[in-house]
This record gives sequence, C-alpha cells and structure tokens, in this order.
Amino acid sequence: MQDMQTRRQFGIAAVLGVALLLNVGCGKPSRTQIPSDQERVQLIRNEISEGAGGAVAAATRPDPTGFATLTGSFSFPAGDAGQFTSRPNLTVTGDDAAYCSQNGAPKSSALLVNDAGAIQNVVIFLGDDLSKVQKPELWIHESQAPGSNTEEVVFDQKDCVFLSPVVGMQVSQPLRILNSDGVGHNTKLENSNQISEIIPPGGGLTYEHRKHELTPYPVSCNIHPWMRAFILVRSNGYFDLTDADGNFTIENLPAGVDLNMKVWHEKVGFVQSVTVNGEKKTWAKKGFTLKLEPGQETKLEVVVDAAPFAG
Repeated sequence: MQDMQTRRQFGIAAVLGVALLLNVGCGKPSRTQIPSDQERVQLIRNEISEGAGGAVAAATRPDPTGFATLTGSFSFPAGDAGQFTSRPNLTVTGDDAAYCSQNGAPKSSALLVNDAGAIQNVVIFLGDDLSKVQKPELWIHESQAPGSNTEEVVFDQKDCVFLSPVVGMQVSQPLRILNSDGVGHNTKLENSNQISEIIPPGGGLTYEHRKHELTPYPVSCNIHPWMRAFILVRSNGYFDLTDADGNFTIENLPAGVDLNMKVWHEKVGFVQSVTVNGEKKTWAKKGFTLKLEPGQETKLEVVVDAAPFAG
C-alpha cells in the first residue's frame, strides 16, 4: 500500500511539473499557475485510474451467479477426415528394436480420428487463474475445487509406447508410473521440475506434482526416442479430454461471467481456426471468451480446420 501511495505521489508530482513547464514561455517570464483544489482532485483521480488500472479492474470484476455445464464435440469437416484415420508406424531403432516390434510396428497416437471425423484427445480447460479470487465459493464448485480429486492416475507403457498418449489430472492426484514391458524405460517428465526416472521391467513409482502447469507438458523416454505423451496438470477440475467420439463435458463451471477457455492439441498446440455451431471463428492463442447461463447446459459443436493438422 505504501509503495502504491509513493507511485501516486510521484505521478502527481510529474503531472504538476509538466503543467508548470508548459506555463513558462520562451520569451518573458510568465506567472506560475497553481492548480485549484478541483484540478488537484482530478489529477489524483487520473493518476489512480492510469497507474492502478489493473488492480481496480480485478477488484470490480463481477462474481459468478451460479454454475453451469459445458459440453460439446470436436471433429474435422466431412471429406477431410479420411486423410487422418490411418495411423502411421513409428520408426523403431536401437538395441530394443526387436522386442518393441514383436507385436508389429508400434503406431503413432499423435492424432486419433475415427471414420466420422471425430478427434480424440483434444484438451479443453479453463484458463482463468482462480487462486486469487476473493470469493472462491462463488467461483469454484466444491466438486471441482483444488484437492477435491485424490484418485490415483495410472500412466503405463507397453510395447514401447505410452498407453495413455494424453492425460488430464489435478495436482492433488498421485501419478502412478508403471512399466509393463520386459525392457527398461527412462521416463522423463518435462514439466517445471524436469524429472527423469528409470523404470525397470515390471517396475513402477508414484510421482506427486507440486503445482499446476499452464499447458500440457511432454513425457518422453531417452532410451526409446519415438515414445511421447502429454500430461495436463491443473489445480482445479475444470478440464476435459475428448473421447473416441470427440465428445467432452466440463461440469459446474462458474456462470454469469466471462470465462477464458483454452483448447489444445498435440499436433498444433492451441487450436485457432474453427467453426462453432455453424459460425466460423478464429480463436486467439490465449483462448476464447465464453459466458454460461446459470443452471444451463451449453453445447459447442466445433468443426476444426484440417489444414494445420496436415503437416
């Protein structure tokens, strides 16, 4: 508070100084004009508005008026899905090549699309930081609150691929990393902690995240470089991954306020070029804004531009 007052005083002094200089001519001296009380008040108001705008905006943001459900689907346009339905083989090399290919060449899970064009493993999540809201009971439903989910998430590897190519979880959920292969894996979590653990055949370990991540982070294996997966870790439960039919559901989102929703896919990062409920849109990388009606279910049928995925 003292620092803010100091900045305000400095700003007012600077404004007054400029006003004084403007009243000094290049010729004969002019009388200095001292601002009136009313002008001083206006200067203070202007300085507060400009210098502390972010704090004022945050303090005056309206609170939600209830909770609502968001559902929807993601798919490619009819006619474009065929180019993505076939999963390419991964290139397997090294000392474990024979073992890793014993059941056939492992296939890529980077883009999973069914015959109808539905896209699996699209990640949609609430981008707003709810850790500093003044009334968390209005913003975060108890079913989605931090710590509300402590169920263990199993992350296994078999035939030298990660069985779950994309995972969504809360910080409060332990991550059980398993190795169901007959060869060792060096599982590397490329998150803010950057850990790397050797998991022997048939072994496993439990990892606990310290904090949420802003985007899904990659998981890799230094021994088998073709192995790759992604994990999204959030403090609350406001996220979902599309299933094999491209569907998602996020329950009990705050309603009656603008929400920042983000959509991500492994192939392109944040999804931008889309058609939503028949209307063509370009989402920003930082996400799109959505306002839900309290007690209602809103459905988004999203058709994704196929071109960025074709590379």
